Amino acid sequence: MAAAPSVHEMLVALEAPAPVPVRGVAMASLLLCDGAGPLYNRRAPLDLRASVREVTVRLDPAARLVVPG
Repeated sequence: MAAAPSVHEMLVALEAPAPVPVRGVAMASLLLCDGAGPLYNRRAPLDLRASVREVTVRLDPAARLVVPG
């Protein structure tokens, strides 16, 4: 329940009429389908809110496609 606002924001980004980066869509798909991930497993090593925020950032059409590193 604590992550519900973040999840809602991610879903809104997925439904956006503008094209979104494929990396964000792939990350969202993995988050939503991984039964061992933080969405379904409270003991998953990843934090759900942080994971959802990262996906939402990657769904932003204005986000850089290449992350410096």
